Amino acid sequence: RHPLYSGVFLFFWGGAISEYGLVTAILASAYLVVGTLHEEQKLCAMYGDEYHQYINSVPRFIPSFRRLFAS
Repeated sequence: RHPLYSGVFLFFWGGAISEYGLVTAILASAYLVVGTLHEEQKLCAMYGDEYHQYINSVPRFIPSFRRLFAS
């Protein structure tokens, strides 16, 4: 549901080679998770059951390739 956020996670955690980079990665990750939850609440209120079905079928950050390999 949030491929851009997944890329941002990779960006920040890839740069976590110092203490400052690690703190930045942790804080940015927390911010993204909280922001994502807030954004999804607004989208659920806006689109209702249709968005709930979408949430149940698509992972939040890490893509699933289950459908590609399902027979």
